[in-house]
This record gives sequence, structure tokens and C-alpha cells, in this order.
Amino acid sequence: MRLLLNVLYQLDWRDEIFDVQREYIDLSEKMSVANLLQQVMNLEFKRQKEKLEKKAHYDPLTGVLNRHFLDYELQEWLNAAEITQSYVCITVLDVDYFKLFNDTHGHLFGDMILQLLANSLQDFLQDEDVKIIRYGGDEFILCFRHSQKDYIKTLVHNTHAYLLSLKLEQEQQSYPLRVSMGACVNNQKNYQYKELFEQADSCLYQAKANGRASCVLYELS
Repeated sequence: MRLLLNVLYQLDWRDEIFDVQREYIDLSEKMSVANLLQQVMNLEFKRQKEKLEKKAHYDPLTGVLNRHFLDYELQEWLNAAEITQSYVCITVLDVDYFKLFNDTHGHLFGDMILQLLANSLQDFLQDEDVKIIRYGGDEFILCFRHSQKDYIKTLVHNTHAYLLSLKLEQEQQSYPLRVSMGACVNNQKNYQYKELFEQADSCLYQAKANGRASCVLYELS
């Protein structure tokens, strides 16, 4: 562009210089608009992509991970723990007598119970290496990862104690949560989700048999 203007200037073609400059300015403006539109389209595409990914990966009611994580990402998460020889703990929990809440107070009330549980878990465990997943209904799965086994065991019991302190305040009434929990801590050898989950699920049933609102933790030897 600069070379063309120099040639026209040397030839004293001033009108042509002005025409070229005008066309260059018009072309630059059009390119700027086109570039701006492209940036807007890219941002909108990114926003829609993130929205779809969130819908695919997160539970819409509680905001925690859904079963997609269990099916497609958890084993990779466990493999990373195996590489660093970290301990992992798969924990299964649910709300005691949740069906009674729904039948007595309605499903919207039950939804508020689940939201309280999920939000409280996220707040309490925000600084921990843990994945919170809604498994279905009132069942949640917690996947802990840490370098020290005793730390995980203490964290599991502290989490359960914290959940038992929760209450849903509704219409000037207080409804305490009763939560049963089953957990399985690995032995730095077994990092297979299916086996850890089955043991944790068995511990959950044992917690129910113990009178509910309790936590049973099993350590692989």
C-alpha cells in the first residue's frame, strides 16, 4: 500500500492518491467489522459450547457432577492417583427416609433437601481433592484422593458429622437431615472403581442396618 502511494505521489496523481486512500480506509473498516463479527461469533460459540458441556456433565438440580463423570472420567482420575500412589476413597451416601420427605411435604421440598445437601458438601469440601457426584435420586458419591490414608479416613467421618448438623428451615420449622454413609479406602494397589464402589455400597447397607444416620468405613488390606 505504501509503495503504491509513493508511485502515485511521484507521478503527481493526487486525485488517484485520494481515491486509493479512501478505498483503503473503506476496506480497513469493512475488515474491522468482519473481524469484530467473527470475534462475536467465536465468543457465542464458546458460550454455547460451555453451556452444553455443563448440561452434559453437571446435574441441573444440585449443580454437582452427574454420572457422566463416573462413566467417562473417573477411571482416569483414579489412574492419576495410582501414578502418584495417593490413597483414594469411594463414598456412597443417601438421605434417610427421603421418600417420606417427598410423600409428606411434596417433591419440591425433597428438591430443597437435595440442594441443601449438595451445596453443603461443596462448601465443606471446597479445599479438598474430591469429586462430588449425584448418582441418582437422593444418592451421592464422593471420591476422595490424598497422600495420607488417615487424613482421608478422618475427612470422611468429619464430612458425615457435618451433614448430620444440617437442617432445612422451612415455614418456621426445622427439619434435620439424617444421612447414612458407606466408604471404602483403597490400599494403594486397587484403583478399580467398580470394586471400590461395590464395597462402599455394601458399607452403606451396613450403616442402614446399624440404625441409619451412621457411617461405615472399610479399608482394603
